[in-house]
Amino acid sequence: MTAKLSKSSTIRIVDLCAGLGGFHLGAERAVARAAEAGLIHPSTQVECVAAAELNMALRKTYVLNFPNTRTHYPFWASTEDLDALRPSLPENLQSELPIYNDQGELEAVHGDLAVFLDDDEQGLRKLDSKRNLLPDHDLLCAGFPCQPFSKSGFQKGFEDTRGTVFHKIATILKYCRPPLLFLENVGNFARHDNGNTWTRVRAVLNDLGYDLTATEPKALGNHAIGLLSPHQFGYPHHRERFFLVGQLRYEENSKYTSYLWDIIRKNPLSMRQPFRPPNINHSGSLIHTKNTIQAAQSLKKIISSSKKVRTGEEASARLPPNHMEAILHWAKFIKKLAEYDEQVCGRGIFEYKSLFVNEMPSFPIWGFELDPWNWYPYEENPRNFLEHPDKLIAFREQELISFQQEVASVTHGQVDILAHPPQGKRAWISQLTSSENVDAWIASWPGYASGRAKWPKWKIRFLQQNRAFAFKLWSRFEPTWLRTWLDELACVVLADGSQTARAPSHQKLEWNAKDAKLDIWPMVLQMRPSGIRVKRPTAVPALVAMTTTQLPLVSTVLTGELKEGESHYFRRIYTDEALQFQGFPGNWHLPTNHEQSFTALGNAVHAELVGDVIAAWWFNLDSVQSVEHKQKQLVLIYPLSKEHELF
Repeated sequence: MTAKLSKSSTIRIVDLCAGLGGFHLGAERAVARAAEAGLIHPSTQVECVAAAELNMALRKTYVLNFPNTRTHYPFWASTEDLDALRPSLPENLQSELPIYNDQGELEAVHGDLAVFLDDDEQGLRKLDSKRNLLPDHDLLCAGFPCQPFSKSGFQKGFEDTRGTVFHKIATILKYCRPPLLFLENVGNFARHDNGNTWTRVRAVLNDLGYDLTATEPKALGNHAIGLLSPHQFGYPHHRERFFLVGQLRYEENSKYTSYLWDIIRKNPLSMRQPFRPPNINHSGSLIHTKNTIQAAQSLKKIISSSKKVRTGEEASARLPPNHMEAILHWAKFIKKLAEYDEQVCGRGIFEYKSLFVNEMPSFPIWGFELDPWNWYPYEENPRNFLEHPDKLIAFREQELISFQQEVASVTHGQVDILAHPPQGKRAWISQLTSSENVDAWIASWPGYASGRAKWPKWKIRFLQQNRAFAFKLWSRFEPTWLRTWLDELACVVLADGSQTARAPSHQKLEWNAKDAKLDIWPMVLQMRPSGIRVKRPTAVPALVAMTTTQLPLVSTVLTGELKEGESHYFRRIYTDEALQFQGFPGNWHLPTNHEQSFTALGNAVHAELVGDVIAAWWFNLDSVQSVEHKQKQLVLIYPLSKEHELF
């Protein structure tokens, strides 16, 4: 039996996924809003009485970001308590206790959360005073990896989760009995291991006495709330996550008399609405909703405001020359599409029924497939034809003639694609007359033209769509321009006149900005293995913890950073911008290592969204109203200039 929590205006939290402190900061903001609204006493404070974080740099920055932990931590376990406990710990946990300096000041929070459990992880670890190492608390927050559980079925229930991070969390819940629970995971969590993981988690938490509400994906049924993302609430970041909140059933918790619990217990979780995503218009589009406009304004404000760039950031934010050159090459293509639209509109002739701006592909554009001289069979895996070069040659010749006739018919004979074969380093592709040439042609096929013996239907569909798009291009563009652009897409011409093959990922484009003006410069980009992704500047893509090469890219058109004599360029976002995209202050402390900083940002929960969920859950404050309140000071108007109009 744990000690009763004092009935005070203090709200105690334990953060078992400390990271940058998104749960902690979100709780502080929710409580401040409730106090401002007169719902709780203005002196109400949030105290983090314990935090666990594996990364030592983040263990230290947590203390810098929340200096009041220096006061809260020693009250529960002094340096003397910890020194007495340390010799009894297993060797791998010796360094996981909080760290104090020579003056007794806290320098780093707890490490591995396993330190809070006894050696067999079946109970709580005790101090010499017989108190638990982990203090009593009102709210437990945590994120945890998707680990498959025992396949033995539900016979053992709680025991089936052994060996997982969730088992450690569940053990803490079993013995600490905090009345409130807040968990976070990746958007795909509910589908992990065919739903087995989520089924086990839900069953264990229910057995422990918790009522639950979670943001299950809509695809799971009509009961599902749907995943939550900051961009739905007017924050400029797209990051769909699985959130779960839980409350102990009150009849099981008469021993709890905390100030917060007295407020919340009056209404069970079934009567509360922690998750309130805003309404979306009938088409399901967020393009013109108020929150999306607010997100666009907020994004622009974040990246264009004056900022102190951290040491070394300008160099790390700069794109390698080959990346920037690839973007510029696709920018030429997008500009050409826009020029065609303008030309057709100017003549008042719509012979092709619609403009490129209205028919930009929703599928990824694979540059290799835009050149009919490259075409190989795709109804089945083309590598099935490797032993039949004669069939490959015949197929390519038949495709070229058929394509030539179709284009000539539409252009009234003005375009003959056979008169525009590949040039330069790729000229040999037009002459498949020997087995040597065929072998070289096969070797030039992109990676997606191989793989599984069973040729996926989605791959066939993408190839069909790309080749249909190629017909539109050859039918509408001046063929000499298109031929030069395609040749340079495949092979980059260097300063000395030589040519080198362009990276496969740089030959692909994903235009995720349907119906937006055809202009790459006011967009947000991302360099991905699947290609260059282009998105509206309403929300940056989710930060990726594993790599900094996929950081969102912003241009000088948006940032206003262009210096005299320079040309427009894209750069990676800075860390203070990434912090704000994740709902933190731009001056938040981060590890000094650039890679570690972005790893932490990629793993972080969105602090503003967490605050909105808690405010709605605990105090019935509407998160959508919160967005309007926070955004009302924004007076930036989109678009910035007529040159780069977006909407």
